[in-house]
Amino acid sequence: MSTTALLLIDNQLGFRDVTAWGTGASNPDFEKNVTALIAAFRDACAEKPEGQRPLIIHVQYRPVWTDHPLHVSKTPPPVLAEPKKDAASLPPPDEIIMTSHGHSVFINTPLESILKKRGIKTLLIAGMATDLAVSTAVRTAQNLALTGKWGGRGNMADAAASARWTDGTSVFVEAQEDAPEDERGEDGLAVEMARIILIGDATRAFGKAGVAAQTVHSVHVESLRDFAEVRSTAEVIGAFH
Repeated sequence: MSTTALLLIDNQLGFRDVTAWGTGASNPDFEKNVTALIAAFRDACAEKPEGQRPLIIHVQYRPVWTDHPLHVSKTPPPVLAEPKKDAASLPPPDEIIMTSHGHSVFINTPLESILKKRGIKTLLIAGMATDLAVSTAVRTAQNLALTGKWGGRGNMADAAASARWTDGTSVFVEAQEDAPEDERGEDGLAVEMARIILIGDATRAFGKAGVAAQTVHSVHVESLRDFAEVRSTAEVIGAFH
C-alpha cells in the first residue's frame, strides 16, 4: 500500500461540456469508475496509519488562455455539501492536488520528486483525455522508470516480456549468472523498473476528425500497452482485497 499511488489527471468540470472537446465522449462509465477508485483508495487510507497508506494525487490542468474551455473563468466552483464527520471516504491529510499548464503532468510540477520522496513503486493512472494528458503521463512515467530516474535502477537487462514478473510493487527480471555483482539485485533478481498501470475504463477520450470517441479511446489504450499494464477498475479495486 505505502508504495502505491493513484494519479488522477484533469478530472475537471470543464470536460462535461463535450461539445467544447469533440463529437461525443467515450466510456460512459468513466465518472462512476473514477468515483469508485477514489472511494476505494480513501477507504484504504482511512484503515492505515501514516506511512502505510497509498497516495492519491490529483492533477488539474490550468490554462493561461482566457478563451480556453478549462480556464477558471469558464467553470465556476461547485457548491459542496458539508461532509459528515464520520464519512469513510473523506480525503486523507496527505492527498495531493497540483496544477499543470500543459499536456504533461510531469513538466513544471513536483510530481516526479513526490514519487521519489514517497518511494512509489506502483503508479496507477486514470483521467482525461486518453489521447492527450493521460497518454503523455504514461509514456513519460515509462521513460523515467526505464532509465531509473524514478522507481529503481531502470532497465538493467535485455529480457523478453515473458521473462519478466511482478510482485505487485516492482517489475523484475532474473539476473544472468555472469552478471556483475552490483547488477544482481537481491536473491539473484535484478530490479528492472517501477510498475505502471493504466486503468483503461477510468479514462475518457473525445471524438475528433470524424472518428468516434470510443474508437479514439480504444486505439490509444491499445497503443499504451507497450508502455504500461492495462487493467480495469474492477481489477484494481479487487486487488485491495
